[in-house]
Amino acid sequence: KKTNNNGKTLKTLPLAYKTKTGSSYGSLRGLALLKFLTPIFIILLQLSLVALNQPHTGRMMGLDMADRMCYEQAKAMGLAPNYRAFMSSNRQDLVHVVYPGFRESLPITNLRGDVMFRNWRSLFNGDGAPINARIPIYSFDGRDVLADPFWPQKSIWHGSTSRGLRLLDKHCETWRADHMSVAGQSSSLTSGLLGQQTRSCSNQYIVLCIETHKNL
Repeated sequence: KKTNNNGKTLKTLPLAYKTKTGSSYGSLRGLALLKFLTPIFIILLQLSLVALNQPHTGRMMGLDMADRMCYEQAKAMGLAPNYRAFMSSNRQDLVHVVYPGFRESLPITNLRGDVMFRNWRSLFNGDGAPINARIPIYSFDGRDVLADPFWPQKSIWHGSTSRGLRLLDKHCETWRADHMSVAGQSSSLTSGLLGQQTRSCSNQYIVLCIETHKNL
């Protein structure tokens, strides 16, 4: 039991979330809620997956700059700037980008709140993280990158195995090269987020950003 400053007991409720199709995705305990704002289940917390506002070659001036672009574009749109690039590099495994306490408790959604994955861990079971083509992936400025011709190539950079681990020779020289002879690991979004296509770093692909945690 928890009490407030007046000594009254607060009731601790699970945070439940359901998709529009009614699929329940578990609960997050430990938050004291006075009441639900509506009589239906809603997504109270989620981690958002969002695209940068422009495509990029493999030359992004390094992973730190890719992370910074995610941070700055989120902040510019009034979002909590808790975003990092959805990529592995020579010093980072994608699977570890999201903070430990948030890897299993929250669904992964698009910017509108449509559920894409049950949780962060579910992306890395080895099946390539297939996506529902009917659920848009939005950029920070609200465009659907799967439909908008501004992103003519519907692939993303990720530099990872299907388990989210780094591929040491397939990250466009730590995301600093756009030479045709240098390779990076990518995924066509028709196959999922972690498909295994090795492509020239000269290609201009979608770059995704993942929200790493919530400021509770």
